[in-house]
Amino acid sequence: MADAHADAHFEHPRLAAVYDPLDPDRSDLDAYAAIAAELRARRVLDVGCGTGTFALLLAGRGLDVTGVDPAAASLDVARAKPGADRVRWIHGDATAVPPISADLATMTANVAQAIAGPDGWSATLDAVHAALRPGGHLVFETRDPARRAWLGWNREETYVRADVPGVGVVEHWVDLLDVSGPLVTFRGTYVFASDGQVLTSDSTLRFRERDEVTADLAAHGYTLKDVRDAPPTAQAASSSSSPNAPPPDAPRGRTHLSKGPRRTPAEVLLGVRGVGISPYFGWGVRGVGISPYFGWGGEGCGDLAVLRWGVLWGVRGVGIPPAPPDARAP
Repeated sequence: MADAHADAHFEHPRLAAVYDPLDPDRSDLDAYAAIAAELRARRVLDVGCGTGTFALLLAGRGLDVTGVDPAAASLDVARAKPGADRVRWIHGDATAVPPISADLATMTANVAQAIAGPDGWSATLDAVHAALRPGGHLVFETRDPARRAWLGWNREETYVRADVPGVGVVEHWVDLLDVSGPLVTFRGTYVFASDGQVLTSDSTLRFRERDEVTADLAAHGYTLKDVRDAPPTAQAASSSSSPNAPPPDAPRGRTHLSKGPRRTPAEVLLGVRGVGISPYFGWGVRGVGISPYFGWGGEGCGDLAVLRWGVLWGVRGVGIPPAPPDARAP
């Protein structure tokens, strides 16, 4: 995104064309759609929209949607889909988006972690903040580095073979290349049976710690409202892989952020443990702590630090069994 480049599996025309067929199950987007409905959002900015699956889903429900992505080939795929004329497409990173008074901005799947550089991440948070209306929301996801999801990123555990209409059989797998602190680099390999062409795409994700995320958000004027565990998808349960699926680290936390002026933090912390009241998240109070800023009570903990100015929440959904650590490839 604001790092002003796109990985080959989004930018190369041949790889962009098979992105959706290799990752057909996008039930991970259901939680985002549910939050958009919960917030009664009418205008949405989809940052890192890729081939447009989520943007088109929302547009089909009558929402005013803007999708932005630095990969021209992915946008070409998006623009060719039915209903694409309902979405405003922008080629570029988040800094290319004008102030549009969006109710909601999203960064689904690996988008937030793919913005690996501190300058790009800072620029993205600023640009999204400017694009939101006062009181608008940003929703994105990230994974807990303590799970070391990358240990399962190898051919044996990520191999998939798909017969893509109009293309033929495509084989795909992922190999871990390097782990340097919070930066994890992996290579996706694609083999096209029709002509034997082999293409590769190297990607780097940043696994941010809780403290880093909360500090970054506060520094850019966000109020952290909520953290919710994400449900494992059907694809995760079947241990198949996809080019941009989040790493095998379910449940994946979604941070629900509210834009607005920072207020004096209260001295009340609640540890909240989800009990599976809904398919996506549940609530059940468990644990109380005291701190001037933030902390944890009982078993209240999500995939991110969970700060709300006034009340701190820890969320952990236990009504939905988490996928095994190697359940999904990057």
